[in-house]
Amino acid sequence: MNHKNRRQTFGNRDRGPGTRDQTVPPCLSASSVVKRAATAAARLRGAPSRRAFTLVELLAVIIIIGILAGLITAAAVPAIRAARQAVIIGEISQLDMALERYKQEHVDYPPDFCGVGEGNPDDIKNAARAAVLSHLRKAFPRYQPGVSGGGGDGPWERFCNDVLEGTNDKLDVNNMTPAGALVFWLGGLPAPDGSSTRLIPFSANPANPFAESGSRLQPFFEFDETRLVEEGDGRYVYRPPHVEDPDGGPDAPPYVYFRARHDEYDPAVQQFRWPAGASDPSATLCVPYGKDAAGDPIAVSAWFNPKTHQIVCSGLDGWYGKEGDLNATRYLQREGQLGGNLTPEEDDNLTNFSKGALGDWNEEK
Repeated sequence: MNHKNRRQTFGNRDRGPGTRDQTVPPCLSASSVVKRAATAAARLRGAPSRRAFTLVELLAVIIIIGILAGLITAAAVPAIRAARQAVIIGEISQLDMALERYKQEHVDYPPDFCGVGEGNPDDIKNAARAAVLSHLRKAFPRYQPGVSGGGGDGPWERFCNDVLEGTNDKLDVNNMTPAGALVFWLGGLPAPDGSSTRLIPFSANPANPFAESGSRLQPFFEFDETRLVEEGDGRYVYRPPHVEDPDGGPDAPPYVYFRARHDEYDPAVQQFRWPAGASDPSATLCVPYGKDAAGDPIAVSAWFNPKTHQIVCSGLDGWYGKEGDLNATRYLQREGQLGGNLTPEEDDNLTNFSKGALGDWNEEK
């Protein structure tokens, strides 16, 4: 075997089956290198260029996005506000229906306790307490104040002691407010075990609806315990959803209940301050609403809902009205058109007699 064949045999033996013959390419000439470089350059010139955004283009995009975001926000804020108001209006309607069920079962709407407190003049205090006792005789005809044995000089004191006995000395109704009355009549008593913001319905015992033990009646409204707030002496009030505290605190003003008094309209007696007992001129003050007498911008001829009641919510801003503006807030524009005598704080107030916020409502619509 000559040398040439020996080299070929040796090379074939070193390569395994399926192995490609990796022949070393011959050296390229200078002209070939130049030609290939020119071809590659031509390809690069024909490819689409990729350049970054300029600063002006980026700023234009940012401005457009900002404008769109502003438009969306401007449209979303009123929609969110309307949705939150709708939730409150729906709950006011549920409370209104609960009061109707109460009336069907207990003959009449419950009193609002306005004027029963010790700080009122005797004529106002005695009339308010007599109204509560009169209602108890109709609603619970077998109940006699003093049944718990707590004693007392008169029927009002004995009634107060019955409630104290039934709540383990927790609830004192002597200073009950119209906001607390709503929870008391529809939800019942504060739990006597001292647990926070828990209500138990009135007792099923017809002789003592305020008894601590025994079976219970069904409540007329299921209050969300997370929105119950104690205003003092075991009296709970009910906060609407989405309402702000005017002072930025955790306790927004509650729903307020006013029982109409046979067309008698005296907001100096029927009123509610929040926080409870506050007398600061900037405190938020709630009074019932009446219609102006024809031709007289001061005198009031009738309530709104003169034979039933009013439920008032402060609106999303947390203001019923300012105490310093009491005279302005007593009366609403005559001929059913609200707005003329409303203060800015009252514009968004929500009630059971208005279709939406007071500032947007017309009785004739």
